[in-house]
Amino acid sequence: PAARDLVLAAGVMEPLLKVLRESKKVSMLRSASRTLANLCSRQPPPPFELVSPAVPVVAELIRRPDQDAKVLRQGCLALSHL
Repeated sequence: PAARDLVLAAGVMEPLLKVLRESKKVSMLRSASRTLANLCSRQPPPPFELVSPAVPVVAELIRRPDQDAKVLRQGCLALSHL
């Protein structure tokens, strides 16, 4: 958790969310959604103020009717940990 929190504090969330918002490549979306889920899923939970910007982005990802199943699963996992 300490390393995760350092990475979050260093600002990883904004570039990660940019990939999730803008990428059209399924492989990039899979990697980014898996990374996000991992950042959110450790105990103790990450500081909410560092991960809360992900909520609207992930909500949009999982609403897409044509979303890749792996991206959808990782997005739901990330939200469940928030």
